[in-house]
Amino acid sequence: DEERLKASLGLYAQDQWTLNRLTLNLGLRFDYLNAYAPATDLPQGVFVPARKFDAVKCLPCWSDINPRLGAAYDLFGTGKTAVKFNIGRYVGGEAVDIASANHPVNSSVNATTRTWGDANGNYVPDCDLRSPTANGECGAIDNINFGRNNPNAYRYDPGLLKGFNKRNYTWQAQGIVQHQLANNIGLTVGYFRTWYGNFLITDNEALSASDFDQYCITRPTAPSRGGVTMPGAGQPLCGFYDMNPAAASRAPRLVRKLASDVGKRTEVYNGVDITINSRFKKGALLAGGVSIGRTTTDACDIAKKAPETTFSTDGTAAGAGANTGPGTFTQAVAGAWSSAVYCNLSSPWMAGTQAKVMFVYPLPANLQFSAIYQNMAGAPVLATYPATAAEVMQSLPGNRFLGACAGRPTCTVATTVSLLAPGEAFEKRLQQLDLRFSRKFNIGGTRLSANADVANITNRSDVYSSNTGYGSNWLVPYEIAGGRILRLSANLEF
Repeated sequence: DEERLKASLGLYAQDQWTLNRLTLNLGLRFDYLNAYAPATDLPQGVFVPARKFDAVKCLPCWSDINPRLGAAYDLFGTGKTAVKFNIGRYVGGEAVDIASANHPVNSSVNATTRTWGDANGNYVPDCDLRSPTANGECGAIDNINFGRNNPNAYRYDPGLLKGFNKRNYTWQAQGIVQHQLANNIGLTVGYFRTWYGNFLITDNEALSASDFDQYCITRPTAPSRGGVTMPGAGQPLCGFYDMNPAAASRAPRLVRKLASDVGKRTEVYNGVDITINSRFKKGALLAGGVSIGRTTTDACDIAKKAPETTFSTDGTAAGAGANTGPGTFTQAVAGAWSSAVYCNLSSPWMAGTQAKVMFVYPLPANLQFSAIYQNMAGAPVLATYPATAAEVMQSLPGNRFLGACAGRPTCTVATTVSLLAPGEAFEKRLQQLDLRFSRKFNIGGTRLSANADVANITNRSDVYSSNTGYGSNWLVPYEIAGGRILRLSANLEF
């Protein structure tokens, strides 16, 4: 099978005006995308007869208008203080991914099973394997849709695939003030805001809120690890949901659609950057800054209106198996969790705060010394916990089994829950100091640079990632900062 990109068009108009100390830059962009799945003829195979699939057009056909505005103003007319502002709308990248997902070949049933009794002992199925019915030594296939359209496959809402303003997009705005504090010293302060739109969700239309029951678990007790103590140890943690047994056996009807068709979903980043650049005599340089920001997401309106929907933080499909409860939001983070309690998340400001400083200083004998210091938030701490069926059943109506245990006389299934919300806890902040000594040599028309670098001079062992499974190995590091190391290098230009 193959997909075709019929058109990926962008038309842009721009103009600029200067009015005294104000400069305006105005632009407008038109984006058009058209992809499709062409007609496909497949020859017969060992298990299926020849097949023909008609072309499917507009997978998708999208049109968007994206305005852009920029302005710069010389605040005092001295050329030392500038105020800048810009805002623009940008569509997400897309080619043939949707066309591939909706191609009839890809969305058909590609696997099935059947019984075989080797009556003559020749180890060869003596039957017509292309026939779906029982014949010869072979029983009937267990899925009559084998090789045909899969009725349980993801379906895309036709209203999503065609039209104006259906493509995922971002708005980006920033306001910046640049000021010359003194000769060779400049200060920049900027505010940045990004917000996203046209999120996609997967709505299982075979389910509703009545198909789920809320349950609680008791937060396990354990000593703190890595400087992190589990909050509320021994206390109930509620807000998790389990599909009841009657609904668990129901065939899913998964439809991809815009989240705005169901309810309100927002994701907004706000941040401030402060940077300073200083140049001194003989080529010395000092530059650095602080960046502070955080992202806030809110999908509680969808959790209330359409509890069976799923999506991830980047708006992509969470998968059929992720429909585990009302307001289930399967986040793109290490460690699975799902709870309506976590439908509104705001990362702490310190998690989005980082500082960096660079210093360069020339030394005698054509040597140069430089240093870089970085301070960033530590890795997020998660705690995924396999709650046993016995733990969960205590708070389910009638002490019933988990939905995954439907029809079983006993239940030993465990369900994974998160004991910590993303952004609730972090490892210690990451800090690193790197030094470099460099010398340049001029040999005729050839230039040679010799460098000696000392990375992580303080020999810190900050944790980059760790075990998220809550238990005896919780927070055992998977990856830590490399130890102090000396690197020698050279660069030859001729």
